[in-house]
Amino acid sequence: MPKTLSFEAKIEKVDSKGGWHYVMVPSDIRSQLIDWAGKNSNLPIVARLGKSTWISTIMSMGQQRWFFAIKAEIRTSENVTEGDNVVVQIEPDFARLKPVENSHDEVAAYIARIPAAAIEKFTELRTLTKSELPEAKEVFSYGIIGYKTNPKKRAVVFISGWKDHVAVYPIPKNELLRKELEPYIRGKGTLWFSLDQTLPTELIKRTMRELAGLS
Repeated sequence: MPKTLSFEAKIEKVDSKGGWHYVMVPSDIRSQLIDWAGKNSNLPIVARLGKSTWISTIMSMGQQRWFFAIKAEIRTSENVTEGDNVVVQIEPDFARLKPVENSHDEVAAYIARIPAAAIEKFTELRTLTKSELPEAKEVFSYGIIGYKTNPKKRAVVFISGWKDHVAVYPIPKNELLRKELEPYIRGKGTLWFSLDQTLPTELIKRTMRELAGLS
């Protein structure tokens, strides 16, 4: 099996303010990605575009679709943007590929069950969570996805995807932050974000940090 794969793909962009740019991985190389990733739900890679090289991670969008982000500095350096077709090369970064527990299989299974209408918004929320809590362990807990900052304790942040919304749990106790979050509060402990609205990314980032005790 080759250690480097090359393919052509169109640069796409998440439809939100400050949304990241990405390319979808073609279905015909999916089996090789699965072989590389093993039981991992994500695959660390080294990516190349033109003369530029960067470290990235291939993530699942569910429905057997995988993607990875193209950083702003790479797009600037190579003079490419949304809608451009580009040829990229990827190879597995096994040094960053961590052993996994069964929970990761459950995470992947949960993502595969998310309704197709919600998967893009859920992927945006998941990526946002991982970027704010890079050291947290992603687990399957209480029937959804959680993030543990302490392996001996329960997850501090939970996210989920549904047919008409994505959600974050629980609601922070900080009163000033709760007031800003009021338009999104449903019930006693749910932050509800409709699929037809742009995610309030900066507010969600602050929420993640507050819940993780990082603010």
